[in-house]
Amino acid sequence: MEEKKLLSLKEAAEMLGIHYTTMRQYVRKGKFPVVRIGRLLKIEAKDIEEYIRKNKTVLEEHTKK
Repeated sequence: MEEKKLLSLKEAAEMLGIHYTTMRQYVRKGKFPVVRIGRLLKIEAKDIEEYIRKNKTVLEEHTKK
């Protein structure tokens, strides 16, 4: 069976550079699927990495003429 890396909401928030409270709101809104272990909520690292990959933007350098 494939072992999945699970992150706490705090760890996931740190990876995204957002506040823990914002991460909880994202989870409540269904933006990220969670794994419930008792009372703990965990997020798969691959879901955070995929979110980062999908939301990357490339800023073009503006040049003066």
